[in-house]
Amino acid sequence: SHLPIEALFVIISVWSATTRDLLHNQAVLYFGNMVKDFRLELNTPASGIYIFPCEVTGNVVVVTDEAKSYDAIRVTLRGYADASWTENEIETDSNGESRTVSRSYHSHEDYINRVIVLWNQEQVPNGVLNPGHYIFPFRFEVLPGRLPSSFEGNVGHIRYEVEGRISTRLFHFDKTVLGIIQVVDRVDINVPALMSPVE
Repeated sequence: SHLPIEALFVIISVWSATTRDLLHNQAVLYFGNMVKDFRLELNTPASGIYIFPCEVTGNVVVVTDEAKSYDAIRVTLRGYADASWTENEIETDSNGESRTVSRSYHSHEDYINRVIVLWNQEQVPNGVLNPGHYIFPFRFEVLPGRLPSSFEGNVGHIRYEVEGRISTRLFHFDKTVLGIIQVVDRVDINVPALMSPVE
């Protein structure tokens, strides 16, 4: 009642080919030729700088000429600081011999991370985005005060980004577009600490 080994090889080969074709077809449906155009349009202030408190507004533009299945279209506002540096330190071993050791350090801090879902697959039948030219406006409310200003240095930076993302079922096929915004925290100098002379 057992199948010959040759028959098992045939069955496995057919199953593998069929599975591969199904996965390929699904990948084409979900990920192939994702969009014709995908861009971020920010309503940047005339000065080019956002001064706290403020709003960050704009549009995520999607143009597609094929019906595609996506999970969601999102826009994220994030602010963070990264610092990386290297220090040379002198170590002494058990024999009393000294040597210079280079150590690397890294620090990260998040200041803001807000997400707006502009579109998701539950809004339409079968989760398919039909061909067309789509404009998704977004608006992030007034930013919280006392956030550090944008900064770029030799060992670190403070950055604020707006990211548009088309999410798929496999993260590796997500499509993103990124915009960097320059922000300045308004400092009130009419406070005793800042008005007192420096000794």
